[in-house]
Amino acid sequence: MMRPPHILFPISLLLLFAAGVLLLNVAQFEAKLVTAGPIWGAVVAMGLLAIPGLGPTIWKGIRRLTSLSLRGRFWGAVIVGVGSVLVLAGIDLVLQRPWVMVWHDEYQFHLQSQLLARFRLWMPPHELASFFDTFYVLMRPVYAPQSFPGAALLFVPTVWLSLPTWAMPMLVTGITCGLLWWVLSELIDPACATMGLIILLCAFGFQRVATMYMAQMPLLMLGLIAVVAMLRWRQATSLRWAAVIGGSLGWAAITRPLDAVCYGAIVAIGMLPTFKSMRWAAIARSAAIVVAAAAPFLLLQIIFNIGVTGSATQTPFALYNQQDQPALAYGTSGDLTRRPASTVPQKQRFYDAFTVRFVQYHNHPDQTPRILWRNRTNVMLPMLTPTVMLLPLLAVGLLGLTTGRRWLVFALLPLFVAAYHLYPIFLFHYILFAMPAVILLYALVPHVVGLAITEKRSKLARAIVLLGMSGMAVGAQIDRAQYEMPDERK
Repeated sequence: MMRPPHILFPISLLLLFAAGVLLLNVAQFEAKLVTAGPIWGAVVAMGLLAIPGLGPTIWKGIRRLTSLSLRGRFWGAVIVGVGSVLVLAGIDLVLQRPWVMVWHDEYQFHLQSQLLARFRLWMPPHELASFFDTFYVLMRPVYAPQSFPGAALLFVPTVWLSLPTWAMPMLVTGITCGLLWWVLSELIDPACATMGLIILLCAFGFQRVATMYMAQMPLLMLGLIAVVAMLRWRQATSLRWAAVIGGSLGWAAITRPLDAVCYGAIVAIGMLPTFKSMRWAAIARSAAIVVAAAAPFLLLQIIFNIGVTGSATQTPFALYNQQDQPALAYGTSGDLTRRPASTVPQKQRFYDAFTVRFVQYHNHPDQTPRILWRNRTNVMLPMLTPTVMLLPLLAVGLLGLTTGRRWLVFALLPLFVAAYHLYPIFLFHYILFAMPAVILLYALVPHVVGLAITEKRSKLARAIVLLGMSGMAVGAQIDRAQYEMPDERK
């Protein structure tokens, strides 16, 4: 690889890092900017290289990891997937975090899995529907969960096999981690990919979502499957990969449609360069395979729509919001004068305290994009990083966006901002579908630092940064665990 100029590139790196630190100080984060855990974690991790016997072993391991073959990367992804589940489970067990459903959404998805496991999308309305009401479930004209069925369909084995509700989410999380590691190892190298996964696994928000019976992790898994298939398609335009792309994006479309559109956009753009060398007949066959693979999932959604709302284009999600969350609307100002149709006091109070509060804040006349996303970044912090001290390094990672494939994955981040800017409600886990872009920037930092150092010392610099950033993430996890540990174990 051609190295950049030895003067301009290091200067650019330092300026970007300084800009990141400056933004960190003006963003008014609701978190301590400097804590002891990450600092000691980085010092200890980097100090391992100086220990006789251990240092050379770590150095050799990093070099071998960096040079993994394609087959080695496949098995590496498998190991990372299994290891991620074990790490997340170990953290939760040590901290005695309960693996139970907590949010309204989780119970609604579990109800939907119960119906799908019995090959039903809806049921007739209950005879006492007025006394049989609950959150995010339609009582009329039929009894049906409001959400798109993709996530519940993936979790159906929970019902068939009588599994605990955390089992399938953890399996999906493991597959997702393996896929993300493989993508990063393709875009950079396996060593940087491993460091990126360590940062992700140490982020509290990711740990929290890993066992949740929700749609975000299934969407991320399906999106990464489409990205992997797209990357393989660029190397060999096989109809098999076209089918995987269509199937994964079709399933994603009935899981979280807005997120799926963003993945569909980058996958479509990624496939375009290969069309130049293909004949029109081959392009038509590939497009037909993509559509055919996606069609069963889209047909399932259409059947669901007609059965619940009577219209092929109106979703149960839209009907529920129309009935019980009338102020919530995408891209427009909701009607705050209307009240939920449900007379259940809990739903009325929840509507005022949750939905209306978000809508009023989002539509406030003094609201600006800068203020909106500054506050949303605060909300996303548990997902974005284990420690705020790592955030300035994201600016450094921007210098590593030197290939089209890296830009495609990074594009998830601006697409996320554009897509959710018009949606009033915002919770920390919404960023999950764009996390590959964030982890990509983290993983690029050692690569960029290596390019900024003289070629003779670049590998050592990369190793030091790899260990330092990993140590900061682990140190932040240990630091947080001390405060989260149950009282009897402190």
